[in-house]
Amino acid sequence: MNFMSRTELLARTAPLVEQPAYIRRPLGILAATYLPLLLIALALSVAVFSHEGTRRRLGWLAAIVLFAYVYSAANCFEVAVVHSLDNPRYLTVQMFFAILAQFLTALLIFEVLLASRALISGRSSRPSG
Repeated sequence: MNFMSRTELLARTAPLVEQPAYIRRPLGILAATYLPLLLIALALSVAVFSHEGTRRRLGWLAAIVLFAYVYSAANCFEVAVVHSLDNPRYLTVQMFFAILAQFLTALLIFEVLLASRALISGRSSRPSG
């Protein structure tokens, strides 16, 4: 009984642990941009895989980006089914894979923009005939 009463007392009087603002703000931005970046990654991957030259140059990157998102979703599903998302270590692992997928999407966007810029400048430098 004594143990239970001390446990309840500790649960009620536990100090609040808050993240500093310099960590909380970027995580909020990453959380808000996850779905838009996922949709952009899907659209760019379709565009990359549908064009032969782009597929040869950027197909591997598009495949890695899609794999990162699928792995993140499968990891979240597995944790939700087998465990509980209440456990902080599962959330931490999920966060790292979500951030990895978002940064890989940013790299894919950058590479597609560079490839399209090179394609446009290559077409404009050819003599029309």
